[in-house]
Amino acid sequence: MQKTGKGQPPQSTTVTVAGREMRPVDLGAEIRKSIEERQGDYPDDQQYNPLMPPPQMQPGSKEQVDKLLPEFLQKQQAAPAAAPHADEQKKADRKEALAAMLSEEYMEARTQGDNTRAERLKGLIGDALGDVGPKRVRKAKPPHPALLKLRQNLGLQRIPAIVVEWGQQKWHCAPAPPAIDHWAIQVAEQGISNYSILKLAGSVVGIDDAPLYEVFGIDLVAEYQPTDGSQPIFVQLYDKQCDACGETIAVATTACSACDSLHDPFDMPLNLRLRCVDELHKFFMKDFGPYEELRQLYTLMREAMKDRLADKEELYGPFLKRASDVFSPTTDTTPSGDEPAPS
Repeated sequence: MQKTGKGQPPQSTTVTVAGREMRPVDLGAEIRKSIEERQGDYPDDQQYNPLMPPPQMQPGSKEQVDKLLPEFLQKQQAAPAAAPHADEQKKADRKEALAAMLSEEYMEARTQGDNTRAERLKGLIGDALGDVGPKRVRKAKPPHPALLKLRQNLGLQRIPAIVVEWGQQKWHCAPAPPAIDHWAIQVAEQGISNYSILKLAGSVVGIDDAPLYEVFGIDLVAEYQPTDGSQPIFVQLYDKQCDACGETIAVATTACSACDSLHDPFDMPLNLRLRCVDELHKFFMKDFGPYEELRQLYTLMREAMKDRLADKEELYGPFLKRASDVFSPTTDTTPSGDEPAPS
C-alpha cells in the first residue's frame, strides 16, 4: 500500500462491500470542504456553523414566492399597512381641526339665517375634507329681451327706491306691489286708518340703514328641537330667488352664493313684505305719538318717489295707450253672421 501525506485521504484505495467496489471517505475532509463552500453565503463577520439553521432569504425572494401563491392567499398574507408618516399625520390633524372650526361657523351662520355664508362655509368644509362630489354650477343669465321690455315698460323697477330724512332718521322707501295697494284701499274704506298713513306703511322698507324685518325683530329662521334630544333643526321661513340664476337665497343676503350676483337686503318676498307692513302700521297706530304728523313724511316720500296708482299715466300711459289702440272701439271684431258684440 502506498503511503500518503499526513491527513491526506488515500487516492485510489477501494474496498469491497456487499460485492460492490467503494472508496473510503475521510469525514474531516468532507466537513472542511462543506465549510469552504457554504462560507460565501454568510456575512464576513459571521462564520458558518453546521449546527445552526441556514441563513435567511435574500431580499426579493419573498416577493418571488408570494407571486406563486393563489390570489386569495396573497390577500390573506398581505402585510399590514405601515403607520403614517409623522408629517402626514400632522397634516391630517390640521385638516380635521380646520373642518371642526368651519363646522362651528357653519352652524352659527345657519342659526343667524345667513344662508349665503353658510353655503360658502359648507363648500370650504368639503374642500378641507377632500369632498370631490359633483356640485351644481349656476351661472348668471341676462334677462330675456321680452322680459326686459316688460319690466322697463310696466315693472315696478321703473320706480327707483329712495331714502328721505325726517325726524332725524333715514326712511328707506320702495314702490309697493299691487297687493299692498289693494290692502291700503280696503282698510281706508273701512275707516280704520288714514289712506296716506297706510300708503306710507306699505312703502317704507327700512329705517336707518336696517331693513324692517331687523327693526321689528321678525324671525327669518325657525328652530325646531327634536323630541329625541338630537341637534336642532333650522328652517327658513322666508326666502327669495336670485333673478340672475334662479338659486334660492336668504332674504338678508347681499350676494348669491351660486353666481355671485349682488342683491339688495331691502328687497323682500311678498309674504315678508306684508308682515313688515302690518308691523309698521301697528307701530304707527299704537306706539307712534305724533300720528297726524306722519303726513309730512308721506309728502316727502311722494315728492321723491313716483306712485304706481297716482302716477299711472306718467309711468305707464304711453305703453297702455299703444296697447288700447289694438282694441279700438271703432273696430268691429264681430265675426260675419254673428250677433254684434255687446259694448
